[in-house]
Amino acid sequence: MGLKRISKFLFRYLIYNFDKPKSSILNIVAIVYLILLIYPFPLFSFTYSNSNFQFYSTKTINMDELDNVLGIVDSLLLDSSIYTNDSPNKIFICNNKYLYAVFSPLGFKLSFGVNHPISHYVFLPSADIENDKINNFSEVNSSRRLSSVLAHEIMHTYIAKYLGEIRNIFAKKWKKEGYCEYIANDSSFDITEGLELIKSKRNEDSYSFKYFKYRLYLIYLLDINKLNLDTLFSTKFDMNKLDEEIHKKI
Repeated sequence: MGLKRISKFLFRYLIYNFDKPKSSILNIVAIVYLILLIYPFPLFSFTYSNSNFQFYSTKTINMDELDNVLGIVDSLLLDSSIYTNDSPNKIFICNNKYLYAVFSPLGFKLSFGVNHPISHYVFLPSADIENDKINNFSEVNSSRRLSSVLAHEIMHTYIAKYLGEIRNIFAKKWKKEGYCEYIANDSSFDITEGLELIKSKRNEDSYSFKYFKYRLYLIYLLDINKLNLDTLFSTKFDMNKLDEEIHKKI
């Protein structure tokens, strides 16, 4: 079969089937979206790179201010035994709610960033680099340190490398997010308020508080119980028992 016939076959049956135009349009949209996730670079006009990071932004960035933030990010990541800095981490600053929603369609209102599972590129909604600050689009608990968000999102890449892609998919969310928050050493939820809620055995139905608890779990398991990461990710925990143990320590 010649190249022309192969191309015709792929176009007619895998991309656009004239007998099924609606399905074919969805196929084309899905293909374009996949290409965008893998190759988003044309949408970002500003670029900056050093040995550990490659930054892309829709707006110009002050490189001295960025270097200051990245120095903090490096120091946070180096606290992790699984951080290898063997290749530059690619980070994209959208500076636009709708552009960010393209890369984080399910959680763009509440998230401070996303590490895309296909490419492991990190996308941020915006960045106040001068003040090491980032805001999401939530009405409450909407601000935290930019350096901590970068450390959190980049750490997802190294968890995936450590566990392997398949195991990473099935690993418990609280372990992955908790470890990223543990390394980031920061939360969007007020620490005093969070500890008071836990002391009184009350809960708050917000992602901010959930991630605060995830971080607390990891502090307890890694720093107090001295578990290593192999044990953490291979052990099945009784969450009620874990909550009780933490409650007694506060």
